[in-house]
Amino acid sequence: MNEMAFSDVSMGMTEKQLVEVAGKPYDICKHKDGSLEYQYIERFEGPKRRIMQVNYYITVKKGTVTHKRVEKTYPPGWMYDSLDYQSKNEGNQNGF
Repeated sequence: MNEMAFSDVSMGMTEKQLVEVAGKPYDICKHKDGSLEYQYIERFEGPKRRIMQVNYYITVKKGTVTHKRVEKTYPPGWMYDSLDYQSKNEGNQNGF
């Protein structure tokens, strides 16, 4: 799944059409009201680290798409030591 495929998903689309356009989901959650939430993940990776993750959620109720939403997440800055990251990934430019 990516932003373009997500934009091709429209309200009222059947469940079969959804899978044809968006592909196989990462997961499907069933809610108490009987609706299904299709979950797709797009990850953006940099050298040895994740830069961003986009979660796409599409709700299907009674066989048709009724709702869609997107959540973007970024890893917290404390996960990476920027000085350590630079020294390992940019080469030895400062003579250290």
